[in-house]
Amino acid sequence: MLFRRRTSKTADRSLVQQGRPPEASNRGRDVVTIAVNAAVLASTEILAQGICPRPQVHLFFDGEQTSYDGFVVCRPYYPGADAMSAISELGTLAASLYATRVMVVWEEADLQCSLAIPGNHAMALTTLTADYTNHELVRRPLTPAHEVSPTGLIGAVPGGRPETSTNTRLPAPIAQLLSNWRSLDGPHVETIVGQMQSAGYEFVFRPR
Repeated sequence: MLFRRRTSKTADRSLVQQGRPPEASNRGRDVVTIAVNAAVLASTEILAQGICPRPQVHLFFDGEQTSYDGFVVCRPYYPGADAMSAISELGTLAASLYATRVMVVWEEADLQCSLAIPGNHAMALTTLTADYTNHELVRRPLTPAHEVSPTGLIGAVPGGRPETSTNTRLPAPIAQLLSNWRSLDGPHVETIVGQMQSAGYEFVFRPR
């Protein structure tokens, strides 16, 4: 079975209402750190080719051991309202799967352009790790590469020290993504997965 369903949705909702996340072990934090590092490495390699990865959400489940169950890449979208809807829907999936922690990855300038926000936006590969009450944001500045990549495009490479903030204000679709997830109120998992696959979302789940 590819999709893990938690057995106690009521228990997880009660934790949200009480304002505290499930207990997380040191191993759990290690699992998240490993997943963040892997996602950053993969995204950095893609950006160096002049290609911008679409937003994605990675899913974690806390229990006797914390597990990493995979990730979902956002469907293609048009700038504006369609981008807002497409990205925030990633949180609905996390709610349906009863994930207890998530990690979201996006490129900041691309996200701002996708929302049709005017201006010159600084490039940054951004990761967000979150539980039911808090989130940590890490921005990794990017700069244009000096040489053309093998794809014939100008890539983006790391261009500064990462900047970390906690519970900072988030772009609208990311904030809505978290809200959708923390509601723990999503459709039946098989229903939403089928709908999202048809719409163009890409799933990479660890087999069980």
